[in-house]
Amino acid sequence: MSYRSGSWKTRISLVLALALMSLIFSAPAAAQNDSDLLIMQLRASFTVSDPPEAPFQAHQSMLLFVPGAEAPLHYHGGPGYITILQGELTLFEDGEENVYQAGDSLVETTDKLYKGGNYTDEDTVLMVTYLIPEGEDVTTVVDDPESPEPPEISPEPLAETVHEFPDSPESFDLIHTTASIGAGSETGTVAGDGDTLLTAVTGELDVTIDGETNTLSAGSAIVIDAEQEYSLQNAGAGEVLVMSTELAPDVYSVIPAAGSTVDRTFAMWLIVMTASALFVVGAVLRLTVVRYR
Repeated sequence: MSYRSGSWKTRISLVLALALMSLIFSAPAAAQNDSDLLIMQLRASFTVSDPPEAPFQAHQSMLLFVPGAEAPLHYHGGPGYITILQGELTLFEDGEENVYQAGDSLVETTDKLYKGGNYTDEDTVLMVTYLIPEGEDVTTVVDDPESPEPPEISPEPLAETVHEFPDSPESFDLIHTTASIGAGSETGTVAGDGDTLLTAVTGELDVTIDGETNTLSAGSAIVIDAEQEYSLQNAGAGEVLVMSTELAPDVYSVIPAAGSTVDRTFAMWLIVMTASALFVVGAVLRLTVVRYR
């Protein structure tokens, strides 16, 4: 009698566990479809564990390096968070050469000298957000004994915006997002965990925040407060490119510092899947033990 009772309980546990696993594995696919509807192009996350003391300014820009464009030797007044959107960037960090490709992310710190450029035949585009303490300059160019003359071609800003954050969490995730929204398209209503600096790079964009619509022209920006609901709409005839920088409290973060393109949602799903897999293994072992008891 005890064998039958234990067997049925074990079988029910196993069925429930398998059903849960089925739901978990199907959910990421649905999330991917939702992201396709948002026409997401790139999302990169950085953990900022030691941000500048507030107030500080967030300098957000999208830069174009045409072939041969170079940035001279320089340093920064605050950390810079960079995501390569297109092409290839060669960067010298205190003389050490590193090559970054589209999809890569990196952090420029305040204690190093940098220079670099695009030495390929294709354009390079990157997004960067510098967090600059009050009274500091974003970039300071210094003399370069190896290249005394200024570069013949400089990087071109496609869009630049600045916003002052009077306060911020002690640590947070800085999240870069770029999206291309087709003519006549709009996103669903979303809300960020942290304050978001959103910029229209090209075209004209309607941003509806808590029911109020603001129209952004190319190069203009708006700040969306944490947990405010908003949606984006392209009412024009051409494509609109947008970029955003979100400062999200990292209470859910499982990403190590500096430049991961792994989404926090995926990481949470991974944790749930692992726990469920352990549950299934435990159920199977229990069934085996009961059968041979």
